[in-house]
Amino acid sequence: MATPDGFTEEGFAVYFTKDAPLIIDGAEVMNGPAGWAKRFQMIQKMTDAVEIVLPFRYSFQKNDRIYTYHIIRSRAQGKVSCMLAAGHADLADGKIASVTLVRAEINPASDPDCWRE
Repeated sequence: MATPDGFTEEGFAVYFTKDAPLIIDGAEVMNGPAGWAKRFQMIQKMTDAVEIVLPFRYSFQKNDRIYTYHIIRSRAQGKVSCMLAAGHADLADGKIASVTLVRAEINPASDPDCWRE
């Protein structure tokens, strides 16, 4: 997020299959490296900062599926936001073939990994 124009289709193509979707709360929000790049470029323009907190709260891999439970924190126009996210990524031929998440916004004061105002 810190590098202007850092999100490119070519960059996402290194890690994602040509049709990899992102599904959030049951709806496909984009797919393929071009879709991932466009979405992250939009997020970059709309926010001051976004981070997926590492290490994940919980994660494990079973075969070609990686499960995660994690915090996403962001800051935009002086306000902070914090979400819990849980889901999985499917792998194919060493690349991410899909990401499926469910998310819920939480009060930033409720979790030490969230940013404060």
